Amino acid sequence: MYSSSFFSKRDSACEHLSRSSTFSSKPILVYRINRNSGLLLLLLWCFLISVFVLYDPVCPRQNIFRRIHYMNRPHFISPDVFKNCAYACVMTEGWDYSSADIVIWQGIDNPLYPPRKYINQTWVFHSMEPPPLHVNTLKLWDGLINWTISYRRDSDFYSPYGIFRRVPNKSMLSTYTDLLNWQTRSDVLWFVSNCYVPSVRSEYAAELGKYMHVDVYGKCGTKNCSGNWNSCSKNLQNRYKYYLSFENSLCRDYITEKSIKIYETLFNAIPIPRTGANVSLFLPPDSYLSTVDRSTVESLAVYLTKLKSPHPFFRWRKSYIAEDTIASESIFCELCRRSHTVNKYRRVYRSLDTWLRGNEGGVPSMCHKVKDL
Repeated sequence: MYSSSFFSKRDSACEHLSRSSTFSSKPILVYRINRNSGLLLLLLWCFLISVFVLYDPVCPRQNIFRRIHYMNRPHFISPDVFKNCAYACVMTEGWDYSSADIVIWQGIDNPLYPPRKYINQTWVFHSMEPPPLHVNTLKLWDGLINWTISYRRDSDFYSPYGIFRRVPNKSMLSTYTDLLNWQTRSDVLWFVSNCYVPSVRSEYAAELGKYMHVDVYGKCGTKNCSGNWNSCSKNLQNRYKYYLSFENSLCRDYITEKSIKIYETLFNAIPIPRTGANVSLFLPPDSYLSTVDRSTVESLAVYLTKLKSPHPFFRWRKSYIAEDTIASESIFCELCRRSHTVNKYRRVYRSLDTWLRGNEGGVPSMCHKVKDL
């Protein structure tokens, strides 16, 4: 049931503790010098060793696994996500969560009426979707959730859709070669399947299409490309100047794979994100053209039409690489670690619905309404 690599790491750590806890003869020498003080030192020495052996941050539980139960586990989270963690955890699924140490509830699939919470359990709210897609209220969950996992930067476990790592002195020669046909390329490319969403992105793209050519692939457009994103992108990445990475909602910190995949696959078009997130916190500087920076669709179109040199927008490749982290094991390994010292991180969300949505349209609000159409 558990991998041999885990037991070897655990046994190695515990064996190290065992060797380090061997009694020294020094207290005995002190005892011979002074009977009373030596006896006290010996007792103190034994006490310190026992504390060291019984409580150790690396091997605190010997053979004790923490059971982390996932209700409605999404496909992108592996059931073996804990196999490479330094701490011992096992994932279980199904409806019997009574003996679980940690219970994870998938956000948009949460039941309206929460079931029983058993004593000493820690409940976790996990959602990678924005507030508008949570159609049910979460007010009945007040006082039940202890931790959160989401794309939000203020979550207990911050789980972004992607990150950028610094890679100094990376070659950019191929990029500049691919941009030689910039002036002869078509204007704008967009892949999209969900047409009518809170951000009214289809309406924005249609308005942009009044000023420049926009090719829309997928269910919301007239063009088709067989296969998945990877196969389509190879055929199209040198044919367009710009790519629309429009989110379905304009919410705080909500920037998804729609932007990250452009960087990760080195797609040779300038991304145009439309999101409620502060884009500068997530994407390399000077590598994109956000709709937030233009007050109207027309002003954006004018800027895009007049842009002559795309090279500055691709300089980020010399210093960064993009990495998809939607299924990152590190987030769940940290969850596993904290499950062994749960009292150090004890908290409770008195109003989960307010944390998710904000103050019902007041201040602060996690999402904002469209103002540029």
